[in-house]
Amino acid sequence: MAAGVKIVQGAELTIPEQSGRKFPAKVIRTAGGIQPDSRTLPVELELDNTQGEILAGSYAELHLIEIKTGNVLSLPANTLLFRPDGPHVGVVEKDGKVVLRKVKLGRDFGQSMEILSGVKPEDQVIINPPDSLSDGALVSVMPEKQPEKQPAKQHENQPGKQTEKTP
Repeated sequence: MAAGVKIVQGAELTIPEQSGRKFPAKVIRTAGGIQPDSRTLPVELELDNTQGEILAGSYAELHLIEIKTGNVLSLPANTLLFRPDGPHVGVVEKDGKVVLRKVKLGRDFGQSMEILSGVKPEDQVIINPPDSLSDGALVSVMPEKQPEKQPAKQHENQPGKQTEKTP
């Protein structure tokens, strides 16, 4: 992601000792190259520390806001099937049949994985596939779950309805 870091880019600095409090910052300078020993890009940030809340040398985590990484396709880690010939995902074709596609993995983001090849953004990928999933299996796609609507409050003057009084 180093190529996506730009001067004046917004960032948030989090210091674990301060209960996850986020300090807004902006990038004012980068080293312009990756450090070979740590594979990181040193950056210099500007932030308001007039209260002296951040001590020099403190450990901090940096989250860069709106970093441009190009077209990165990622899938939840629980979509992967590990087979002897490499990682695969189950894709549901238009006819409802499964096709197991070999994928090339990129970066591991923890809960998700970057996918370098093997699937397209418009593919319907199976989440939590069973290990027994095979090519040609017939499946049905569940509609996307919509948030449940809360019932509207009923008024006292509706006959035959249970009423709810508020103080």
